[in-house]
Amino acid sequence: MHHLLQENYYLRRRVEELERENQHIRLMLAAKTLVIDKIEFNFDKIRIDNLSGALQIGMTHSAEVNSNTTHLPSLSKGPVFRV
Repeated sequence: MHHLLQENYYLRRRVEELERENQHIRLMLAAKTLVIDKIEFNFDKIRIDNLSGALQIGMTHSAEVNSNTTHLPSLSKGPVFRV
């Protein structure tokens, strides 16, 4: 009988431990964010025959393409790059 009580105690503690671990994992997954340290754009390695429309760089900035010059709306000084 004593052996069964010990085993029951052990199993209850193990279940509690696994529930805490499960909750910790759920919190980590809910708070998981994507962190990008560095983004490289190698435009010199791309052959462009026709450029029109909008160029989107990054997550929040977009660029309007007119002719072969691109301006970012947040920058007021000249072209950002030429194609």
